[in-house]
Amino acid sequence: MDAKIIESLNFGALEGAPSGDALLSKEEEWLKQRWGKFTASEIHRLMASPSKDELSKGGITYAQEKAVEVLTEFSPDFFISYDMQWGVDHELDAVDRFSAESGVTVEFTGEDQRFMLSEDGSWGGTPDGVIFDMPDTGLEVKCPKSRTHLIYMDITDAMSMKDVKPDYYWQCQSLIELHKADFWYFASYDPRFMNEQHQIHIAKIERVQSDIDFMLRRVELATELKERIISNLA
Repeated sequence: MDAKIIESLNFGALEGAPSGDALLSKEEEWLKQRWGKFTASEIHRLMASPSKDELSKGGITYAQEKAVEVLTEFSPDFFISYDMQWGVDHELDAVDRFSAESGVTVEFTGEDQRFMLSEDGSWGGTPDGVIFDMPDTGLEVKCPKSRTHLIYMDITDAMSMKDVKPDYYWQCQSLIELHKADFWYFASYDPRFMNEQHQIHIAKIERVQSDIDFMLRRVELATELKERIISNLA
C-alpha cells in the first residue's frame, strides 16, 4: 500500500447528534485531516468536461475552496441531516451484511476508519472498510433512501456506476488508486425492504486506468491552481 495511512478516525460525535446541529468535537480531527486537501468523496467536482484538459467552473470553485481552507483558520462546518444520521446508524450493519453475503472480512470500519493520503499529500480518501485477504481492496457503503437504493440496484460494474451515479464512480476509482487495487466493492443497504434479498446490493467496481489517469491530471491542475492562489496572497 503506497498511500500514507493516517491515524484512526473517531466518528462518535455523529451518534445521537440532533439533526442540523454543528459537530465540533470528536469528528473535528477527521475534518482537520481533510482540511485543504481534495478528497475522494468530492473529487467528482473536478471531473466535468472530460474532453478538455482544463478545469471546469466547478473544478475551479473546488480548488478555490481548498485554497481558502489553507489560508484561513480551521473552522469546521459540518451539519448532519436525518438521512445522514440514518447512514451513520446503519453503516456497520451494512458492513456486516456485506461480509455475510460475500464471505469477506472487512477491517478498519466505523470509528477505526483511516484517512489515506496520496503519495504527494495533495488528496486523499476515507474507505468505509479495507479488505486485506484480497489484493488490498476495500468497500464503499451507502445506506440511502429506499427509492435511491432501488436505483442503485442497477449498478453492476464500473461502467454502470459511472452512468447511474458518477459521483460514486469517481470516489471508488480514487480509492482504488490510493490502495493500488484492481477493484473496489460497492454495497447499498436498506433494511426497510421486507424481502431480505432486496436489502443489500453488492457490485464489484473494476479499476479503469484511463479514467484514473484523467482524474490524476485533473487533481494536478487543481493543485496547481490552489497553490498559485496561495502563492499570490503570500
